[in-house]
Amino acid sequence: MINHPNNLDWLRRDRKTVGHLSGGFGSKTTVVLGLFEGKQYLQARIKELEAQTSQDFYLLIVDNCSSDFDLDYTQDLMIDSPIFKDRFQIVRNPVNVGGHGSLQLNVDLIKTPWITTVHQDDQYLPSHIATHLQEINKCSDETISMSTDL
Repeated sequence: MINHPNNLDWLRRDRKTVGHLSGGFGSKTTVVLGLFEGKQYLQARIKELEAQTSQDFYLLIVDNCSSDFDLDYTQDLMIDSPIFKDRFQIVRNPVNVGGHGSLQLNVDLIKTPWITTVHQDDQYLPSHIATHLQEINKCSDETISMSTDL
């Protein structure tokens, strides 16, 4: 992804963030859960991510300026999580920039070499992240993209 700091500075300055993605954990991937008008899906996605057979990932939750988003509620869900309390970040974009725009806007927060996206209204098997990590570990340094069909 291309980082255009001059074009994105005003959006990044106005976004709201809580939590942090600690560099000490050492994971290869950050799971990005994108939300738009997705409050009804949030708890189920977090439960699925808590149930993943591999927990070797950071979690970045990005809300794309939804009318139903509650930053305090989302932060409470994460702090109460025995799994994520030390390895999450929540971001609320100041405007809706679309799914790809939301990822590009917040890529500066991601410290891992890989990104795995999770969609608000899809359901995920407990092996989803482990499968991604297994395939990531097979990739050469020249590989720039990998996908699975689960």
